[in-house]
Amino acid sequence: MNAHPWRIGCVAYLNARPLLGRDPEGILLDHPAVLADKLARHELDVALVPVFEWFRHPEYLAVGGSGIVARGEVFSVIIATECPIQEIASVQLDAASRTSNHLAQVLLPQHVAFTSAQEISLPQGDRAMVLIGDRAIEFRHTHGRRYLYHDLGAWWYRETGLPFVFALWLMHPATAQADALSKELRTKLEEGRRLIPLIISQQADRAFAARYLTHHISFDIDQHAQRGIEEFARRTKAKKLIRRKNFDVWKFATAEEHPARESFCGEAFPARNERVASRIAH
Repeated sequence: MNAHPWRIGCVAYLNARPLLGRDPEGILLDHPAVLADKLARHELDVALVPVFEWFRHPEYLAVGGSGIVARGEVFSVIIATECPIQEIASVQLDAASRTSNHLAQVLLPQHVAFTSAQEISLPQGDRAMVLIGDRAIEFRHTHGRRYLYHDLGAWWYRETGLPFVFALWLMHPATAQADALSKELRTKLEEGRRLIPLIISQQADRAFAARYLTHHISFDIDQHAQRGIEEFARRTKAKKLIRRKNFDVWKFATAEEHPARESFCGEAFPARNERVASRIAH
């Protein structure tokens, strides 16, 4: 029986474990793309989903003020290749991903072809592949120096100087008790931070887990991370990866969720972000 009244979904990856707090009972764990589809059908009230879903569904509200954030190298979102990055001709996308696939398309040149293969194949020659989450970590540990690994978090930071938000808590607009839900998610993160040493101790490679959870992954969506979201929205629009003429992703469930702590509730950001939305639209 759930200890809370909401249907919550979260990715089943190590990087999200601190977001689940002390008691993850009743939380659905699945791949990002699956959670996104369930949230769209309102089979979940809130889910940790790819940030790209906010661009597709501007009616969603951000809650909890947290997510999966990289402020440089992320390690677990990569393009694996045999060749240097400039020689890539095609990239096999990760079926479990949405945001990372689009990030690869934003960063790579226009001439690169992207495929969605049903069967996973290994990188070969000028053919590369996107890998995310625990599968990316396992791939790197298994294959070692057999391949080159191009870290998308580090690549984004080199180009923009901004953090990259891979996923965040988004709430379906029909969900009730937004204030209480936001408080629940913030409490879970506070509990999760205290549990990081325990989470690390439960991993087979404790040294890696410690480095990953304390160096590569950040959980707070602050103003700097918000600017990273804005820049990603601008670039996806420029690459025609989202075809909505106008989209306003800047909606938070409660005033406390706004990184600038400005006063509004479920409304578009004031002047500054209205200008951002206008820029993206053109």
